[in-house]
Amino acid sequence: MRSDLDGAARVCEAARLELRRLSPAETIFFGPELAGRDEPEVARLRARGAHFFWVAVPLGGAPFWDAHIGLVVDPTTLDGVVGIHRRRGAEETGRLFTRLEAVLESRGLAHYISEAADEEQWNRAARALSAPSGVAEACRELVALVEAARRPIVSRVVFEERVASELLRYARMVVARGYVHNSLGNIAVRVPHPDLPHGVAYTKHAEVSLEEMTIDNVVVTDIPTPALLHGHVPTSVGHNLNREILRLRPDIGAVIHAHHDETIAFFAAGAGAVRVLSLEFPYVMAMPPHVVPSHLDVENDVRPIADLIAHTNSLIMENHGVTTLGRSLSEAYHRLNTLTSEVRRNVMAEQLAAIRGHDVHALAPDAVDWMYRYAESVIYPSRDTTRRPEGGDRRA
Repeated sequence: MRSDLDGAARVCEAARLELRRLSPAETIFFGPELAGRDEPEVARLRARGAHFFWVAVPLGGAPFWDAHIGLVVDPTTLDGVVGIHRRRGAEETGRLFTRLEAVLESRGLAHYISEAADEEQWNRAARALSAPSGVAEACRELVALVEAARRPIVSRVVFEERVASELLRYARMVVARGYVHNSLGNIAVRVPHPDLPHGVAYTKHAEVSLEEMTIDNVVVTDIPTPALLHGHVPTSVGHNLNREILRLRPDIGAVIHAHHDETIAFFAAGAGAVRVLSLEFPYVMAMPPHVVPSHLDVENDVRPIADLIAHTNSLIMENHGVTTLGRSLSEAYHRLNTLTSEVRRNVMAEQLAAIRGHDVHALAPDAVDWMYRYAESVIYPSRDTTRRPEGGDRRA
């Protein structure tokens, strides 16, 4: 029987759209899109002859490639199988799957070894996906399996009031700066967890502003998945971006997202970049900001973040707002203030230069690059390796 590659790709796309409708906050890995990438895991699967007609989500408690839940489409029959997959040889997932034994049994999942994918799989029976109703039913089955499987793995955490109080203190600072106008905008703080390699994220739930919130509005989520570990009200869609940043940048401990008036107006008026006018900007930011064009909604679809987040500590989202990253909440907050101040300086400099008939004088690019490179030793002299040989090796 001949393979219907186009048909299998269409089924995968239909499944991705249905999963996004059922679970808007979920991080979805899309096989047909990943197939051509150069990531080591993708290259490893290609070398084994695996196909990429699948959609999957992280199981939680382990890296995605080590443990996930997915819908695999057979390109020959266009049938699909929903199952839980574990990479063979991933010893750290052993404890997770010990907790899953009751789920695997109660759901009637059949054990299977996929040589091409190099996985152990526990699968439901195959179902036809050629009709939209089949895709919808398979996606509902996947979502139900996700909820059942994560329950014993992503156990509820002990709520640390100290962390929540610190988040609340910085929320008040962000509000005092005029960054908050409504229930949108948020703060996320990573806290280590012994069972979760990415830790957990403390944040504000949806439907209340940073201005109005109390400690009762702080919730805790998993990082690779949107699972709530403490609290009952879900987060807003913006937390998808915060989680993805924390997942991709293990050096980052806090993220702040705000809708800054002057930044939105500056880029809406045609600015393409923030010119570096002050010495403090490159030193505090440590890497150049990345401008995300307005046609990319990186909160609803976080996939573009993977290609850029390693090279920046701040995102300027056209017609939207700004997001800053820091190893600590203090660092993320300082970068937020520094970025918004530099935008205001750009606005003022352009206005004054126009009045005087002069060009705006920005710092030379080579000087700015030098300041980015040596930011750590200037802002944190105690970590400078020339002063403390045993320290200073953390990323800026």
